[in-house]
Amino acid sequence: MTAQPTKTDTEISGDPRIVATRRRVLEATAELLVQRGFANTSIEGVAAASGVAKSTIYRHWPSREQLCIDAYRSVVQPQETPNTGVTRDDLVTLLTRLTAGLGNSPWARILPSLIDAAERDGEVAAFHRELTRHRRVPMRTVLELGQQRGDIPVDVDLDYVIDLLSAPLFYRRFIYHADNDRKLVEQIVDDVLAGLSRH
Repeated sequence: MTAQPTKTDTEISGDPRIVATRRRVLEATAELLVQRGFANTSIEGVAAASGVAKSTIYRHWPSREQLCIDAYRSVVQPQETPNTGVTRDDLVTLLTRLTAGLGNSPWARILPSLIDAAERDGEVAAFHRELTRHRRVPMRTVLELGQQRGDIPVDVDLDYVIDLLSAPLFYRRFIYHADNDRKLVEQIVDDVLAGLSRH
């Protein structure tokens, strides 16, 4: 698993050695979270896996929780908002990206650990809520634009619509362990839009 540099990499130091060390620690932490889960990921384990001394790790991350949160954050990819002018097409684009992300990506591999950790640790739970809210912004924006065009009723709960669109993909991936594909994505979008048209 290759972790992406976090924002704090450039904020903390311009020294490439420090940036490389932080990245190595985050990569090791992310992999341990996948393999062992949050409860069994320790600073000691990260030090052994990364080859970075515990004292160095603690200089950058004052707690195990903060290190794990930064490791979770490091695999999150930025989300762009499509705006073709066609609500259906933009929703299909977003859900197709979600389908790809829920495949064998670093994010999909680490997500079960994050969900479990959020059930057990308040700090991680707060991070997870904020991350989820942020990742829902592109779809909410597409739906709001759809409302402006008259494609989406103005009196519907957009958070509920987002749940209707995305939940089947998460369920099939993590509960049913089934593959998602574009045909399914289009069916979900068409069914939800058809339901909304009868609202």
